[in-house]
Order: sequence, then C-alpha cells, then structure tokens
Amino acid sequence: ELFPLNAWAPDAYQAAPHPITAMFSAFVVKAGLYAMARLLYLMQAVESWGSVLKLLVVMATLTVIVAELAALRQKNVKRMIAYSSIGQIGLMALAFALGTQSGVDAGVFHMVNHAIVKALLFLAVGYVAITLGGTEMERFQGLGKRMPLTAFAITVGAVATVGIPLFNVFWSKLRIIIATLDVGYTWAAVLVLSASVVEAVYYFRLLHTIWFTGEGEKVSESMVIGLVMLFLAALVVVIGVYPDYAWSIAQKAGEDIFNVAQYVKNVPLMGVGA
Repeated sequence: ELFPLNAWAPDAYQAAPHPITAMFSAFVVKAGLYAMARLLYLMQAVESWGSVLKLLVVMATLTVIVAELAALRQKNVKRMIAYSSIGQIGLMALAFALGTQSGVDAGVFHMVNHAIVKALLFLAVGYVAITLGGTEMERFQGLGKRMPLTAFAITVGAVATVGIPLFNVFWSKLRIIIATLDVGYTWAAVLVLSASVVEAVYYFRLLHTIWFTGEGEKVSESMVIGLVMLFLAALVVVIGVYPDYAWSIAQKAGEDIFNVAQYVKNVPLMGVGA
C-alpha cells in the first residue's frame, strides 16, 4: 500500500464485502508490512541497505501525504477510512525505515493499535452500510440518534485515529515522533503531527455529521455486532489508559525483527545458522 504502488488499494477497500474489509485492514495488510520489515532488516549487512532505507523513507512520506489529502476530499465514508488506513501504513513504513530499534518498536506498536482501531471503524461503517443502504456521508446524518451504539463505536475509532490522548493510537504516534527525533528527522515528526491535523479535519467532520445533523427513527441494532464493537472500543481505551503492557509486547516483537543475528540463530536461513 505504499505510494506509488497503492492505486489499487482504495478501490479494493471500497468494493470488498464489509467484514472482509475489516479483516483486510486489520490483519492481511499488517502481515505484509511485517514481512517487509523482516526482510528489510535481514538485509542489514548489504552494502546498499542505507539507500534502501532512504528510498523507503521517501515512499512512506509520499504515502502519508497523498493518502491523507485524498481522505480529506472523500464524500464516501468507507473510502475515506480506506485512505486514512493507507496513510497510517505510511507512518508504520516510515518508522521501520528509520533503521533503529526505537523505530521498529514504534512501527510494531502502531501496527497493533491501528489493527484494533481500523477493525472497529470498518466493522461499524460496514454495519451502517448494511442497515441504512450505503456508506455515503449523507447516510450518517443523525446516526447518533438512529444507531447510537454504532455511532459511539465510530466516534471512538475516529478520535483514536487522530491521536487524542487516552486512546491507544496516541501512544504509538508519540513513539514514532520520538523515534524520528532520535535520528534527527525533525521534518518527519512534523509530518506525523500534520497528518494528525488533517485526520482531525475529516474525522471531526464525520462526527459532526453523525451527532449534530439530521433526524430519523431509531434503528434496532444487533446485540452480537454491538458486543464486538464494544469489545474493540474497550481495547482502544484500555491500551490508551494503560499502554505499558501493549508497548512491552511491541518492544519484544520489534527486538525480534531488529536483532537479525538472534533470528537467524533461531530460524536458520537456507539451512545456515548465524
């Protein structure tokens, strides 16, 4: 999903069945990104590794900029969230491209947080589409009155994605900012903050539509889907309030990626150990 190789992604997100979109964003894309990070750090001994990192930094930066600006223009909520998801992939790739342990840790942490948030958002938006007949912005008018539980789930996912404190994504974005500053990439820290500002514009526009416009009769909401949304929303808040445990897991996974010698020792490549 990195620019310029991601032209297919928004259409794939929008056209896919709603449950598949949630799974695709939360797990399938992350698996590919993890594989990329694993391969990237296995190449540390290659002479051109530094050039590869620089290329990835450029691709990640362009991904964030193009995706966030595209999301700002969308009138279809599912497509807007698709572009938002692509932008977050850019942030993860940027963290991995820093070439440091702190960058890898931050990238993994953001992968975990983003997976939870985007699963919540795509599930809730997909449920709106099934119930109300589409994902165009006007379908979400008065959603707070018509489907309050679903509206609450979208609200939690939206404010988390922006990076509001006490929600999980705040901590992983903060870790990415710290990692960029550690290597002297002040511009990258500004990029992360600027992306959050753009996200605030289009997500708060959606929340205004949900809570402060439109009327309509209340719709009966599925208890099963409601419980799943509440569970995911609870994870977002719990990690936001108590981030240390999730961060420690991300650090262990990041160390496994960054420590190539230990990885080769544990998982010999082509039958050759370290």
